[in-house]
Amino acid sequence: MKKIMLAKEALQVIWKALCSKLLNKPVIYFFGLATYGNIGDIAIAIASEAFILQNSKRVLITINDSVSVRLAKVLRHFVTENDCVVFQGGGNMGNIYQIIESERENVFREFNHTNALQIQLPSSVNFSAIDEKDEDLNLIYDKVHVFTREAASYAEANKLSLGMRYLVPDIVFSLANTMPGLFSNVFKEKDSKIKRILVIRRQDEERVISEGFDQLVSSLRVNSDFDVTFTDTVIEVPNLSVRTDEFRKKLLSAKLSEIEKADIVITDRLHGMILALLSKIPVVAFDNSTHKIRSTCQQWLKDYPNLYFLESNQSVNVDDLRKWYSSSNQSRPNLYSDFEQLTNLLKDRN
Repeated sequence: MKKIMLAKEALQVIWKALCSKLLNKPVIYFFGLATYGNIGDIAIAIASEAFILQNSKRVLITINDSVSVRLAKVLRHFVTENDCVVFQGGGNMGNIYQIIESERENVFREFNHTNALQIQLPSSVNFSAIDEKDEDLNLIYDKVHVFTREAASYAEANKLSLGMRYLVPDIVFSLANTMPGLFSNVFKEKDSKIKRILVIRRQDEERVISEGFDQLVSSLRVNSDFDVTFTDTVIEVPNLSVRTDEFRKKLLSAKLSEIEKADIVITDRLHGMILALLSKIPVVAFDNSTHKIRSTCQQWLKDYPNLYFLESNQSVNVDDLRKWYSSSNQSRPNLYSDFEQLTNLLKDRN
């Protein structure tokens, strides 16, 4: 059944590509859309599509991750210099998540001989075992415009000479401008006291033992003033089942609804933090084993009143937490102007 589904999906993509070519319409081929239950990557896929549609007149053809490499081998024969090849961004560029990185490299390798515009959408870069320029990586990314999303990733991309390098925020921040209807815009009367606390904590290889996180959560759970609930941005869904925009938006909306019920969010998840801030919910963010949260806070959210950043070995007592909460406000970060380089690149060949 899965083989039939994948074959049908591939044929639909090829048909769209063929029709666009016959009509002489330039295309953006968007590869690597997440089909698994990571809400952060689902939000990235949704935000990337919305950003592309707002900033380019080309036909957008989306290609899910599980068929990306096979379809790249076919679509390489369709592309022209007026087309664009993009790959989904996120926290998986490098050798921590080798399956996705291999998929990305194989896709770009197929288009290396073409003059199509090639873009790696905003990503964190973690090639932890590579200390200097790698000839194979240089060849793969030679023609690729690599957008990194924090200074540490930008520095690593420069160190490895990965294509043409840029620094922009995580693409999910752009949802506040491209899809504001995703978020509740109803003014919520702010209670002077914290009551509902949502803890979003990762359970994967990027989690670190954090005494500060544990200490804060423990002190809140034993205090009867607070209602503490737990969730994660990774959810259980059948393998390869997240294949349509409609389903992605349904899953994202459900998680946003959960977040918007909280007075504050405590998290070590990057997109737990971003989605809460876009929902105008104050966030206590702890760093994890990668540089993603720390670098994002330092680069894009410095002095932002709704964010309380802590290193993994730091904590905050309940009184200070209440004091900080009382000074927070119902604003959301607006970083859209920081995407100017990506916007200009998408518009250049319209």
